[in-house]
Amino acid sequence: MSANNSAYKNPQFLISADELRERHQKNNIKIFDTNVDFQISNSGPVIESGQRIYKKGQIRGAGFIDLLNDWSDQSSALAFTVLSRDLLVEKIGQSGISNECEVILYSSGAMMWAARAWWILYYAGHMNIKLLNGSYGGWISSGGEISSGFNTYAPEIFIPSWSREAFSSLSVVESALAGNVCTLNALPEDAHKGLASNLTHRRGHIPGSLSLSASSLLTGDYFLDAESLAMALDSVGALSEKPVITYCGAGIAATIDAFALKLMGKDDVSVFDGSLEEWAQDDTRMLNSGSF
Repeated sequence: MSANNSAYKNPQFLISADELRERHQKNNIKIFDTNVDFQISNSGPVIESGQRIYKKGQIRGAGFIDLLNDWSDQSSALAFTVLSRDLLVEKIGQSGISNECEVILYSSGAMMWAARAWWILYYAGHMNIKLLNGSYGGWISSGGEISSGFNTYAPEIFIPSWSREAFSSLSVVESALAGNVCTLNALPEDAHKGLASNLTHRRGHIPGSLSLSASSLLTGDYFLDAESLAMALDSVGALSEKPVITYCGAGIAATIDAFALKLMGKDDVSVFDGSLEEWAQDDTRMLNSGSF
């Protein structure tokens, strides 16, 4: 299965498995699995590096980006806080990413992990990054070659050009609620309404935010075709002139919504990095139930 990229406003942000198979051996292409092993147990979320799963099978020659341990701030109380700029630049270069290479990102788990890595590289100013539409499952279905073990690329020098609006802080989100901003919750609709867990100790959503689940923008690990994607985004006013802030439980699924908006040509999009994990820490900070 694949979507027709030509109708997206920014089709260069996606690549199909068939196209990647044709270009797989080009020297300037760097391919990375970005998976994080995320499970829900009776006692709550269990989060581990996806490296063990990656080693069992990956797109032939692909490297691994450890979003949990390498590309997140280990000093933060929140699970996936973006690194400081200096450290992020260092980690990007250590992964083997330069400004000149073309970066292809996928996940052997949920697509949201690849979208998170894409968003981080977008924040750092990389100009040639693509998500593999269909991710690892799509690659397998297309007959793409796989390997096992652990592959690495030689370290490179990466020079950043920061996109300051890519991430929003808690204070920015609080200020935005009183302004002309479209705030989107990428968690499932039941979690938005407070009928299911949002992965924090409190249920509900940020006041004034609208429900646009990440899963509603995908069919499996494929993004909806351009017409369907535009309809979904338009249904919550996300393609209007308003700036958009996306959030979820920990700033991961939110990057699916944000990427979809970029794919459809929306410029002023930001991800609330701390998301509900940060918002819910203060019990005096409101969370609403229901649709509004």
